[in-house]
Amino acid sequence: MSTKLELAQQLRQELGVTGNADTPTSTVGQIGTLKKICDCLTEAEYFVSTLWNDWNFLWKQHAPSTTTDSVIDAPSDIGTYDKESFYFTIVDEEPLTFVTYKEYRSDYRDSEDGTPCIFTIRPDKKIILEPPQDATGTLVCDYWHSPVKMDGDSATPTIPERFERVFLEYAKYMFAVQFKDMELEQQSLALYKAALLKLESAELPDREDGNSQAFQGRITVE
Repeated sequence: MSTKLELAQQLRQELGVTGNADTPTSTVGQIGTLKKICDCLTEAEYFVSTLWNDWNFLWKQHAPSTTTDSVIDAPSDIGTYDKESFYFTIVDEEPLTFVTYKEYRSDYRDSEDGTPCIFTIRPDKKIILEPPQDATGTLVCDYWHSPVKMDGDSATPTIPERFERVFLEYAKYMFAVQFKDMELEQQSLALYKAALLKLESAELPDREDGNSQAFQGRITVE
């Protein structure tokens, strides 16, 4: 997978900005146009990776070592839980039913120990099992992690390598807007939308084309 530095060098070349093949030599400490290129790259990749909170490439599984404690820590990189994926096992694997935290506080919090059959998610993203288990068991659930911005020359994108075109075109769009290059702006925006549709088709298999962010007007420039 290409690093942030390699992608910045590629982006500079595609933008036609003067420099050698290894320009910039770093994404850190740049000024002027090279800083704009590095910043656009970082923001574009982060922007696309946060368009949906359930991209396939953000999927992970949480399987903490569960004791008899009914309050379970969230993953350190938690973004959004898949509430239909929660299972708890003492002997047999059993699905858990989600209730809102408000429902839990009013209807469930004083129940006696037993085999958990429901769960809720606290505002701090910790998981509460109900009733509290009366024997050691194991929780398993799916979640989508929260993307982070590429930081440093060796950082790599969250977005799969085969779809890097989508954020490269969005970076060009951001660059064009800042430098008032209308031709590049229109061209890169069209290419970005086409690339985004391909990414959504591959990484959001349950989406309809009509739900694509390419058609929702979510085009911003930081």
